[in-house]
Order: sequence, then structure tokens, then C-alpha cells
Amino acid sequence: MNELRIVVVENDPLAPIGRLGGHLGDHATTIISPAAGDTLPPPEELDAAVILGGRMGAYQTETYPWLTTEIRWLSQLIDAETPTLGICLGAQLLAAASGGRAFPAESPEVGIVKLFKTGAGAKDPVFSDAGEIALAVHGDTFELGPSAVLLAESSRFAHAFRVGRALGVQFHPETSAETAVGWLTRPDNDIRHGLSPQLLASTIEDIRRADRERAANSDRLFASWLATVDQAL
Repeated sequence: MNELRIVVVENDPLAPIGRLGGHLGDHATTIISPAAGDTLPPPEELDAAVILGGRMGAYQTETYPWLTTEIRWLSQLIDAETPTLGICLGAQLLAAASGGRAFPAESPEVGIVKLFKTGAGAKDPVFSDAGEIALAVHGDTFELGPSAVLLAESSRFAHAFRVGRALGVQFHPETSAETAVGWLTRPDNDIRHGLSPQLLASTIEDIRRADRERAANSDRLFASWLATVDQAL
């Protein structure tokens, strides 16, 4: 595999690169933080981009003005056919950049969910390797733009889509069980406030129980994504 120039956009220090980091060790990877004032590079200076999650909403551009710049940049990556992977908030920003929109859900989706692939998702060269279960921790959702293709849903929400060479996933393939449990046990996490103590405990148990299967799914997904990036060079 060629050494790839990959930019990882960290939108929130609480949503780090996680399991994806183990797949990027042989590549020229740069982690940047637009929230801290880092500049987003032009498409011609990178081979691929990853957009991570965060506690903010993709629609909160007045509160987080750098999100407007990020959405504009994602539009440029789509037009340039730069392979891009958007995760959770990253997927919502990608939806907004491709003519859709992100907005608050009526209620959060938290825990292990089953993914129902569409016909396109089952045939997708990357997403077909995503497995059948995923970790969901989100209070926002999205509508797709006219050029996006839905790849998978849970019982409640759209969870994956493709727009050109960009792939968006609402779930968290990069996140280990312990990181997820850390999110859910933070007293300032609004999502956990919708869970009773009993439901929170059972949700945490489910997340830990599914961790090995999710790790295998994540490894296949990330390996397939990197392979398609390499093949395009």
C-alpha cells in the first residue's frame, strides 16, 4: 500500500481517533483541530480525510463558527473527489455539505443498534464490511442531499450514506467500549439524562459485551476504506 497523506479533523477532544489510529501508522497522518484555529488544507494537499465526532451540533454554526468553514471545506472535498470518512458529527457535517441538513432528534439513540443495509449498502466496496451491529451515541440526525445514497439504517435513524467518494456513518466504529462508557458516565452528558439508572447500567453492559464483535467490524471497515483510497492513487 502507498503511504497516504491523511488529515484527521478532531472536532472535540472527547471524541478521539480511537481504533482508527491503529490503521494509520504507516501513513502520513496529520490530526488538526479547527476549533483551536488549525487551518484546513486544500484538497490537492491530501489523499484522504477523516472527520470525527463531537458534542456540538452540525447546525450550531453561530455558536461554533468554525463549523461553517468545515462544511465549506467538505463541499470542496466532495467536488474534488477526495476520499472522505465522516463519523457521527462528521457524517452530519458531510450531509450538510452535500445539500442535506442536520437537526436535533426527538430523542437520543444510545447503545448497541442493529444496522439494516440497503441494497446499495450491501454492495458498497467499503460499507459492505461494516458488520451488522454498531455503537450509537447521538442526539442529532440528518436528512440526505439529492446526490447522497443511503447505505444503512437502524430501527430509528439513517446511519450510513455515500456521496461520491465520501462515506458518512452516524455510528462510532472508532470508539472502544471503555471510551463509550466514559461518555455515558460523564455527569455533564445530556444524552445520559434520558436514561434511568437501570437502563444506563444495562446499556453499558450491552456495550461491553459487544466490544469484541464491534472491534472486528471496525477493523474490516477501516481496512476496506484505506484500500479503496490506495487503489485510487
